Amino acid sequence: MEFWVGLVILGLFHGLNPAMGWLLAVVRGFLEGRLEAVVRAIVPIGLGHLVGVSLSLVPLLYLGLHLPHREALGLAGVGLVLLALYLWCRKVHPRVRLRAGAGELFLWSALLALGHGAGAMLLPLCLSGPPLPFGGMEAVFIHTLATLLAMTGLALLAFRLGAEVVPRLWPNYDRIWAIGLLATGISALVQAWPP
Repeated sequence: MEFWVGLVILGLFHGLNPAMGWLLAVVRGFLEGRLEAVVRAIVPIGLGHLVGVSLSLVPLLYLGLHLPHREALGLAGVGLVLLALYLWCRKVHPRVRLRAGAGELFLWSALLALGHGAGAMLLPLCLSGPPLPFGGMEAVFIHTLATLLAMTGLALLAFRLGAEVVPRLWPNYDRIWAIGLLATGISALVQAWPP
């Protein structure tokens, strides 16, 4: 039960990150002046997140299942700590066109899920959880569903609040994301540490 709750919590956490795409959906809604545009933009963003997480988690999980448990957790922990440090120190962000179409939103979301370690962050949880009969895909689907719920809720709320209010309410999520990656990496390293 803890495993599935953990997947949902990480999905909600990922969904809060504006870099995962909900902010692009809000911009699309502002540009078109319609709430429906926000919802339509969420679909390719969610599918992109699903693909990006799958492309990173499933191969890592496969590798993790073929290494000794502690070794796999240790490697996952080191990788997450390094990614957290990189994201903390990074000064430049990739740019996206504000009038991005569905294909561009899909691609943006998939690349961001890969680049921000969304799938890698799930690896320690999956390695410590129950055996997954579908090679981790069930974890990816549960996680993505929770991410979509958070993204959709925030996008609709932000659209209702208006363009002037949103930037003033939102913290520096890049730093929060890096701290989350760091905490997950340290947790994996602690689990991998010899008794």
